Amino acid sequence: MHTRALREGSTLNKQLRLWLTDYAHPIPLRQYEAAMTGLRGKLVVGRKLTRDEMNRR
Repeated sequence: MHTRALREGSTLNKQLRLWLTDYAHPIPLRQYEAAMTGLRGKLVVGRKLTRDEMNRR
């Protein structure tokens, strides 16, 4: 595994973190981040949101 991580320009620690993230979340975080990156700049709210609106849950 260490050799594979090195070959991929990564580390065992980084690969373990990625695996734990995928394991811990029903929707892997990497898929979520990829979706958000794909949507960035494409969604229009119509106005600038206030700080309270952005932080509302």
